[in-house]
Amino acid sequence: MGIFKSLVNKVQVRFSSLSKELKRIREIPRYKQGQTELLSNTLTFVDSISFIHGYEEIFQDEIYNFKANNESPKIIDCGANIGLATIYFKKLYPKARLISFEPDPIIFDVLSNNIRSFSYQNVELVNKAISDQNGTTTFFSEGGFSGSISNHVPGHEYEVGTQKLSEYLNEPVDFLKIDIEGAENFVIHEIAQSLESVANIFIEYHSHIDEEQKLDEILLILKKSGFRYHILEAFTRAQPFVNRETMMGMDCQLNIIGFREN
Repeated sequence: MGIFKSLVNKVQVRFSSLSKELKRIREIPRYKQGQTELLSNTLTFVDSISFIHGYEEIFQDEIYNFKANNESPKIIDCGANIGLATIYFKKLYPKARLISFEPDPIIFDVLSNNIRSFSYQNVELVNKAISDQNGTTTFFSEGGFSGSISNHVPGHEYEVGTQKLSEYLNEPVDFLKIDIEGAENFVIHEIAQSLESVANIFIEYHSHIDEEQKLDEILLILKKSGFRYHILEAFTRAQPFVNRETMMGMDCQLNIIGFREN
């Protein structure tokens, strides 16, 4: 009974400490850089609200949790931001081999510092935007989680390099994460013939009100590539027939999880 009480006390202390730290972060003004040790090592963030959302989704809900068939899976993180998903994958599989793309030059510096803080090996960071062609393009930075090469994001503009994703899918990939704020609509076509090498895929789908919806095309490509998919709502409206509320120009945002049946 003494051991049980001790464990309960430790859990309560940990929960209390976690709650206090999350409360502290929530009180930091938006788009102001801060630091935390919620994940043991010093982690820098660029926007308090984006960090809280990402932490809850990735580390509490574990939306990216998957089962690999080896101890060093290959993982590609498109839209790495400050590195929360990359860190999660390395905690899930310490020997994982990661390639993480982040085009925003300011956020990329934060990403690089965070990965150094955790002293991770086998993590390649690429300061480019995933696209359907190699070259350059204008990147629009909101300053938090919502940078995009599509002109839907108010904020700073940068000229960034672009990278075709298919060139990284020439060998088995255990997990492919695509969270690129609208660019998934044309990138999925660029990699359609390469998806057979991917075992698990996560796509954040963005439906912008001034563009044709492409959800059907994305799902058809996944189906033809042999995936079974599961869809979670990321941005919801309680009464969509009468409530036409938008979020950053989107009327719909979905998380698409694709996996292969055994």
